[in-house]
Amino acid sequence: MEKVKVIIPESWHDVSLGKYIDFIKLSNKYKNLDNHSAFLKGLIEIFYDNLTEDQIDSLEEHQLQSLTETLTFLNTQPTNDLKKEIELEGEKYLYSKETSKLTMGEMISFETILQSEDFEPIDTYPLILAIVLKKEGEEFDADLIYERMELFKKISISEAHGLIFFFLIGEKAYSPSLAVCLNNLAEMMKKETLIQKMMNPTV
Repeated sequence: MEKVKVIIPESWHDVSLGKYIDFIKLSNKYKNLDNHSAFLKGLIEIFYDNLTEDQIDSLEEHQLQSLTETLTFLNTQPTNDLKKEIELEGEKYLYSKETSKLTMGEMISFETILQSEDFEPIDTYPLILAIVLKKEGEEFDADLIYERMELFKKISISEAHGLIFFFLIGEKAYSPSLAVCLNNLAEMMKKETLIQKMMNPTV
């Protein structure tokens, strides 16, 4: 393999919400450790932006292991520090749920998207942000949800995680089904699995 200068994220602060979602889905896919090489390649595809697919495919097992061992922050969880103002692409978005309750329109939009085909629990993270983060003076607009979900995937997971966790433990849902979903997500955030064993099954 030719020499390539790689760019390595050093902490969760360097990782976007979108990449974090990809990481959680990858971890869930290989949680039984049935294909260690595929798991390591998946990690490199997510976190090493400047390596091509061909370059990753050419890596041998020991090289895959060496590259993933530099991602030490994966053995920790993102912090739950609460930051109620996010700046993204020159715009400021404020946390808008001081009442800890969804409006009826927000709840309907939330439940409708949750019922979408192929929607996984981790996909709820940008959905929550799309509902609770608004520009100053902005009202809820259901037509903006999908656009905002994609936009907020660019937020650092270090910034997003605290907002999502704060919403999950504080929200008092009108709908029993939505309440169950939010409670399950809160528990998932508390128990997000460390992957040291997945990265090195000999440990």
